[in-house]
Amino acid sequence: MNYLEKLDNNEDKTITSLELLELINIFRQREYEFKIANGIKLGKVEQKNKKYTELVHNDFLKIIADEFDIEIGEGKISLTSYIDTWNRKQPMYVLDLDQAMQLLSRESKFVRKAVLQKLKELQNKIRQLEEQISKENYLKLKIINAKTQEESLYAMNEYQRECVEPLKLENKEMKPKANYYDKVLNSTGTMTVTVMAKDLGMSAIKLNSILQKEKIQYKVGKIWVLYAPYQALGYTDIRTSTIGDVEINTTVWTQKGRKFIYDLLVNKGYIKE
Repeated sequence: MNYLEKLDNNEDKTITSLELLELINIFRQREYEFKIANGIKLGKVEQKNKKYTELVHNDFLKIIADEFDIEIGEGKISLTSYIDTWNRKQPMYVLDLDQAMQLLSRESKFVRKAVLQKLKELQNKIRQLEEQISKENYLKLKIINAKTQEESLYAMNEYQRECVEPLKLENKEMKPKANYYDKVLNSTGTMTVTVMAKDLGMSAIKLNSILQKEKIQYKVGKIWVLYAPYQALGYTDIRTSTIGDVEINTTVWTQKGRKFIYDLLVNKGYIKE
């Protein structure tokens, strides 16, 4: 699970420098892929390295120290640590969401807007959670303090209606998306467009047509080929099968490619989450 997924389930009001760094790098990479896909001029470093510019944690710590030197001196920003992949103890800061947002002023407009949106979503979830907890506690107290059986029954019904049923509905709505992501992320193999289209509730012809319309792929003879900006992103592979003395090449989609298509279809309104 990456930090983007952890933030979706976070109930805390803080974020570590390590978590914020991964968010920034996720959207730096997406910005780079967006530039490639839309023919937008790359920066000099991106052109030279032929990849997005990854921010490393040591440099990010220096940025934080420069931005919040006074707050760090006053103890308003906590310095803690984590264990890295070499089992070494490394420093990291714990930031509140406002401080995290302030750091984004140094990022590009694309990255800044994307990360800010994610942090605002997190703030809203925290606010909703606090309201829900407050409501739950109030309704539980009504059940405990009920003086008659009738009052107790009414309070329990109210708790069921206000707290339990909405949660069941939310879980039901989220299940299809969760099931598809679980299926994709737990799969280590590739998938043909026919099988993938079936999982998405459409025909292979329709899915291929959408991908052609969105300038993801084009047809050469009987084979679908990705446009140049997508060819080096690891979305597809070639599966070779032999029938008699004839070799047949089939384009198959990788795990990364299938997630890319799913997100594309959702964002463009072809399917619902």
